[in-house]
Amino acid sequence: MSAVLFVRVGSEVERTKLERRVLEKKPSFLEVPGLIQKIYDRDPETGDWCGIYCFESSDVLAAFRESDLAKSIPEAYAATDVRREVFDVCTPFTQTWALSTVEASHKGHGRLTGQPSLRRGPYQQLRRGA
Repeated sequence: MSAVLFVRVGSEVERTKLERRVLEKKPSFLEVPGLIQKIYDRDPETGDWCGIYCFESSDVLAAFRESDLAKSIPEAYAATDVRREVFDVCTPFTQTWALSTVEASHKGHGRLTGQPSLRRGPYQQLRRGA
């Protein structure tokens, strides 16, 4: 079963600097085995950042959480607070799901608009800001 990791990070670092750090780490995330998609977002009210990680399975997600890359996230973003939540996915990720998400984003719906994202595999042609 696929799994999602939601990480919310509070940080005092200026938005443009954090965006630069996100883009600097992107190549490392492209190498993570079993990572289907990673989406970055920011809560405009609190300034908190979040990463939404979609994995092929719970086992792959567990391995990622033990990796040096995962452990580097709080320091990389100068986190003042970190909250992690893990969810099992009830329906499989599909290209249709990805297309719907991206189409909604491009129409200005949802919170994905304008945020750096990481897409792999069949979704690669849908990447924005790559």
